[in-house]
This record gives sequence, C-alpha cells and structure tokens, in this order.
Amino acid sequence: MLIGCDLFSSSLDFQKITNKDLVRLKNKFKNIKIVKINPNIKNNKAYQDIQVYWGNRINMNILKKMKKLKWIHYGSTGINQEIINYSKSNNIKVSNTKKLFDNSVAATALGFIFCLSRGIQYSLYSRGKENHGRDFYNKIYYNLNDVFEKKILFVGYGNIAKKISKVCRSMGMEIFIVKRKKNENLNNTYSLKNLNKAVQNKDFVINLLPSTKITREIFNLKVFNNMSKSSFFLNLGRGETVNEKDLEIIIKKNLISGAGLDVVQNEPFKKNFSLLKYDNVIITPHIAGINTRYKIDQVNLFMDNFGKFLIDKKLRFSI
Repeated sequence: MLIGCDLFSSSLDFQKITNKDLVRLKNKFKNIKIVKINPNIKNNKAYQDIQVYWGNRINMNILKKMKKLKWIHYGSTGINQEIINYSKSNNIKVSNTKKLFDNSVAATALGFIFCLSRGIQYSLYSRGKENHGRDFYNKIYYNLNDVFEKKILFVGYGNIAKKISKVCRSMGMEIFIVKRKKNENLNNTYSLKNLNKAVQNKDFVINLLPSTKITREIFNLKVFNNMSKSSFFLNLGRGETVNEKDLEIIIKKNLISGAGLDVVQNEPFKKNFSLLKYDNVIITPHIAGINTRYKIDQVNLFMDNFGKFLIDKKLRFSI
C-alpha cells in the first residue's frame, strides 16, 4: 500500500514527522511504502499510485493527480470544503484530528478570559519599562474585572465550547449559545442570523466558528457595535470570520474592553500587525491546539485509523 505524506517537509517541529516515526509505522504495518510529498512539486509521477494521503497541505491540483486515492487523513482540523466535496463525489474517505486537541483550545480560551479580565497582560507588557508603584496601579485599576457570575456567549457550540462552559458554570457564569439553527430544547440559544442580538449585554463573546461562505467576516462593525463596552471578544475559530479593520475601530474607540485572538486572517502575522499595538488585545500565533503531545497523538491517531482503514471499519473523526 502506498501512503503519501507531506509532514516530513514541515518547517514546524511539532508537525514534522521523523524517520523514527516512520520506523514505528513500518514495524506495525509491513506491506506499506511511504512517498514523501512536496506540495511545491506538482508533477511527481508517484502521486498517481498513492492510495492514502496523510498531511495538511494537500491542494486540488495534487489531489486530482492521485487517481487511486481511497482515504485522506488530514493532520489538522480545518480542511478545504472543495476537497471534502471532491472526496465525497469520488468515494474517498476523509478524516481529521478535530477532537484530538480540544482540551488545549479550551485551556487557551480560559487563559484569555482570566488574563484579559484580571489585566495580567499589562504587568507583562510593562515589565522592565516602568515601576509597579501607585501610578501603575492607577493606570490598570479600571481594567481589573471579576470573572465570576458573568454572562458568556459561545458562537459555535461544539465539543470545545462544551469543555469551556463546564468550567464557566463552576464559576457561576450564565451560558448563552449561538448555533446555525436555534435549538428549541436549549435555553439561552440564538440562531446565527440573530448574532447582532445575541452579543448584546454579554461579558464574553467566544467565536468558535469554522470558515465558510456564510461565516466569512460575520463579526463586523455591526456586530461589534452591539456588544457592551465591558465585553471581551475571543476568537479561537478561524481568522476569516472576523473583519479585523472593524475590530480595530472598536478597540481604538474603547467600545469593548479587549480581545483575545489565536487566529487572524493572514498567518503568520508580521510584527507590524496593527492589532498588536493595543495593550488590551492578546494575540497568540495559532497555537491554541498545540501541546507537547501533539505529534505523538497525531502519529498514534493515524496508526489507529490506518488499521481501521485496512479492515474497512469506521474511522475516528471521519468527515
């Protein structure tokens, strides 16, 4: 069986598959051969015999050259809808790692909540730049908020949101939910078309939406203007769902209290990215789902799913 993998050439250590990982795979599955895919090489003849793809940089050009492809295992959560549609129409199985790193994303969201509410970032930014005396206390006093018994809105209520909300409930927070379609059986639930109303009078608004035609820049000036001045906006979904120019307008005018962003539209962001200049905005470089077990769990999941694939059993995290 021929497996095509583009994770060998990754420039990121937490993603890069090593020869040691390859030995583990070959020791468990004897009759396999690995083709190292380089997405920049478009006309590799070996592509046409690949039956299994494992990686996160596949594109339609390469996909259409894999004439014998039976399964795509995407080593991340977000996969292009065009690839999903093509795969379904050609009987190609698709799976990803969507639930593997939910705990880490949830922990990052909670970190944003605590840091922004308690003004921790101000102490970090000022370290070595100013004395932490009376003037500093007076400066940050109006940015120190409580986190208990607040109202929190989840825009997108999947497994990650449920993990976060479990902790929030323990702090007496009231949970509100935005789903694509309103569920009449859930309290405090809004449909996506009522997002403007949903964000009103909430202390935290957490965006966990995927990037689709419907959700592109769904967070815009109109939505932000409906948020309270005391609100914090968090984005752990996709950068494309937020109009960043509109967010900056709101931040600059102090119309919300701050923002925590793990994703932005153009990644990796440059050091002159305009939202970096605001002390009440925390930006992390799309690391919410990463932890020290990332690669280990990634390889283990592929091996587990490959075994299922060989005997035609349902794959974990199939799409």
